[in-house]
Amino acid sequence: MDLQQPCVTWILSVKNSMPHLTETLKSIANQSYQNHKTLVWDDCSTDGTLEELQRWIPARIPGKIYAGRSMRLGPTLAFLVEEADTELCARIDGDDINLPHRLERQVEFMTAHPEVGVLGGQHFLIDDEGRELPSWKFRCDDASIRWLARYFSQIAHTTVMFRKDRVIAAGNYRDTKVEDNDLWIRMCPSTPMAVLPYELIYYRRSTSSMTGTFEWNEWMGLFRSAARVNASILFPGTPDPEEAMELW
Repeated sequence: MDLQQPCVTWILSVKNSMPHLTETLKSIANQSYQNHKTLVWDDCSTDGTLEELQRWIPARIPGKIYAGRSMRLGPTLAFLVEEADTELCARIDGDDINLPHRLERQVEFMTAHPEVGVLGGQHFLIDDEGRELPSWKFRCDDASIRWLARYFSQIAHTTVMFRKDRVIAAGNYRDTKVEDNDLWIRMCPSTPMAVLPYELIYYRRSTSSMTGTFEWNEWMGLFRSAARVNASILFPGTPDPEEAMELW
């Protein structure tokens, strides 16, 4: 195997992702870096999502589709990570769009920085119709990313590439209210993290998604729940979660 061209597994969980799913799959197929495969969990979609997936996988995109059983997002992602047979995995959601050089840039960075276990990037924010919205920038340095993870995530979940063994060592995804930040908090004590300074995806803030219309105070409620679950990690020596949240 060419160590400079490692295979990457896309981790994709979908439920009723039409009509945007087609753009997502096209953006996977059109990557400049072609050594990749896709594992997809279809959560009993009823809008043609499964049929669209079957038109692309495996005929146009190498990979496998899992369907026929409903499961919450955290356990779904954990299952797909376990099924992946590559070290590097990349997340994407069924209504977002990868830029053509996303994988190429992330693999290049991860190859050059073997100590990094989690790598995110910036995004362009768009609405249901693909119109660009005001966005924000994430911190890029390891110290800021890991320190701020206790309060709110500096890693946009659908931009992330991670090393499977580091995720498994931290306990993999769990069934929580904010499964990504919960995982980053558990990885923080042992895994360096980074964020690329340039955009990797178009992230769709959809009015039909669970968090698409959330306000900042609602997001902070989710982040607080992740901190509470992981209080013993964030505040070692503070066994009482309520006391830990006072510190939070």
